[in-house]
Amino acid sequence: MFLPCLVVAEETTLDVGRGVAVVDVHARLRSKDGGGCSIDLGASLLAREEGRGPPELIVWRADLDGTPFHVGGSMGKVALELPHGGKLRVRALLRGERFIAAPMATDPERRIVSSKSSTSAASSTFRVRASSVWRSHAVFGVARWIDVGTPIVALVDPTRDREPMTLFETITAAEPSVIVVDAGPLLGGAPEAKTPETRAGDLALGGARALSVLLTDLPLSVATAPDTAAVIARLRETALASLAAASSDDPLLAAVGQRLATALVTGFARCARGPEIVISPRFPALPRALEGSGVLEDDEAGCPRVHELFVANHPTLAIDREATAALAEAAVASVAERPVIGRLSRVKATGEKAPGSRQSLRRSTRRGLLVILLFALAGAVVAYATRERARG
Repeated sequence: MFLPCLVVAEETTLDVGRGVAVVDVHARLRSKDGGGCSIDLGASLLAREEGRGPPELIVWRADLDGTPFHVGGSMGKVALELPHGGKLRVRALLRGERFIAAPMATDPERRIVSSKSSTSAASSTFRVRASSVWRSHAVFGVARWIDVGTPIVALVDPTRDREPMTLFETITAAEPSVIVVDAGPLLGGAPEAKTPETRAGDLALGGARALSVLLTDLPLSVATAPDTAAVIARLRETALASLAAASSDDPLLAAVGQRLATALVTGFARCARGPEIVISPRFPALPRALEGSGVLEDDEAGCPRVHELFVANHPTLAIDREATAALAEAAVASVAERPVIGRLSRVKATGEKAPGSRQSLRRSTRRGLLVILLFALAGAVVAYATRERARG
């Protein structure tokens, strides 16, 4: 049996959308004995605020030293046994009302202690960058460790409301600080992205905005459509989006596309795909990376349950029949008709910003301005020297 991995450093990106979140964790791990070690991911990924339930885990993947290591769904433990320490990257898609960026090193077993003294303070570090479509500030609190396999509980500090969504802390024996980000209502009312154009724009942006469209805005747009013609048009839009997601080379996005397709043909009543549920034969098959993950067996996590809302608004329309037809039509549509869906996780495996990000553009701009300034300075020096020689 492997000993718990020690966490040297963690860096978490928490991207929160409308009732959903994309979590990207980079961690440097060390083995206690130089061999294999185990890490419990669910405690921090499913961290919950005191008095609330944990978020739903839809699908997650782990890379070890830049190599794909594991892909899992919501069923079973969210834990890994690693052959050695190293650089672990974990990406996860969640659904809920509030999300918490909490360090794995909240577990005292994960903390690195100085060899000089068994009572020395831990030296693990924890860095968080959060973003939200709802607001630009967060609530802070502290994390309380409960037990292995149990979500970490966060106690919110009401005096630390509306602070910038960044955090850097050295994990000590005390309860570490956490960021709590609100995600708005899970379902209800009209969708935030109200037109096909705004939905397409959010899909292209990727991240939590794209996930919000796939799991919240599109199902709600169908359920709240004003008439039958609008329902059919929005079902086709949703079918094309599920096809585009299911065709992705990212297993996380592909899992969302597969589950959305199941939700469509069941009238948004469920997401588990039994043998009685038939998707168009032209629809992409489940990627090999997702086999055994349980993403097609789980009926609950992340499923856009708007069936009752749809029935209340359109009691005579057979949504399952119309949705099946929309999926079959989408499966034979041209690639150009599919929406463009950006990456759900927009951070490189190294933890650096992807090319084209605002930070990269700002750095490039500063370098360009510096080069121009140096050339101008050199030109002024040459001109001055030339004038002096001419005077002499």
